[in-house]
Amino acid sequence: MGCLVSEVKFLSPQSGQVNVQSNNYWSGTEYAPNSNNAWNFNFNNGNQNANNKNNNLFAWAVHSGE
Repeated sequence: MGCLVSEVKFLSPQSGQVNVQSNNYWSGTEYAPNSNNAWNFNFNNGNQNANNKNNNLFAWAVHSGE
């Protein structure tokens, strides 16, 4: 499944946000095959990966709606 489209929309440099790090950011979506992992999005190369929830990655607070 990967990151939700709504998450990637808000977590993109084109959204007008500044100081976006070219690194991994957590998604709010758990990785279904292994509940110890969650999806993340890499702003350096655009990849989506599932990493262990204990890893230290960047986070971006968002809320639903416009």
